[in-house]
Amino acid sequence: MRQYARAPHSRAQCAWCADVELPNEVVLFNTKRTGDAGRKGDTVGTLVCANFECNVNARKRPRSAYLGFLDKLRGRYGPGTFLVLTYPDLSYQTTALADSIRQIVKTRNDAGDARVSALYYDNTALGLDLLGCDWHPSQHDHQILAAAIAQHLATLPLTW
Repeated sequence: MRQYARAPHSRAQCAWCADVELPNEVVLFNTKRTGDAGRKGDTVGTLVCANFECNVNARKRPRSAYLGFLDKLRGRYGPGTFLVLTYPDLSYQTTALADSIRQIVKTRNDAGDARVSALYYDNTALGLDLLGCDWHPSQHDHQILAAAIAQHLATLPLTW
């Protein structure tokens, strides 16, 4: 594998760690394909952290990006709007998302923004079929999740 000599024209995202905070340069690495194609000079490439910082980046919680996103939402919709962060059970893979969401809500609440809350949902306990494609819920799951969100909203002091 070799690093391409030029950097991309715009800020790229690493295909391996998908770091949203981009703390380092991302460059194109390429290598020859296997078999006849490679012997003929065909290559395959991907954008990767220049010094392979992926190991560190993937373990870092991207809270500042999410906090910035909440700032944009708050600026657009005003201080009276309730913001609900939803997150599924991913404990079979990692608890990083749950940990980050809870910390983000705590950070906003500690800063005086009491209208930010989190809704955790357990796919199995809710009976989700997970039959939607590309991480999108199926119609069945939409109905179940809508009910879970409605139940959460019922606990908020809404005046509509």
